[in-house]
Amino acid sequence: MQEPNKLTRSHPQWEALYRAAVLEGNAGLLAERIAVAMLSLGARLEEIQYSAEHRMERHRIESAIHMLDRLRATELGRTG
Repeated sequence: MQEPNKLTRSHPQWEALYRAAVLEGNAGLLAERIAVAMLSLGARLEEIQYSAEHRMERHRIESAIHMLDRLRATELGRTG
């Protein structure tokens, strides 16, 4: 039997870190925010990879990763 909250403990964290990266207005902090969010997204994806009940969250995480990749390419490409 699974521990309570084992599969949900990182859920709010990845969302908050993703939001912080997407909304970061300071170009100097953007790369760091993206990196931290990507680590959190990857960790959460690992936690739920075999859980059928988290299919929708996996889809949201994959979309978030794609968005951060695009953000990194467009925004950081301008400053770097």
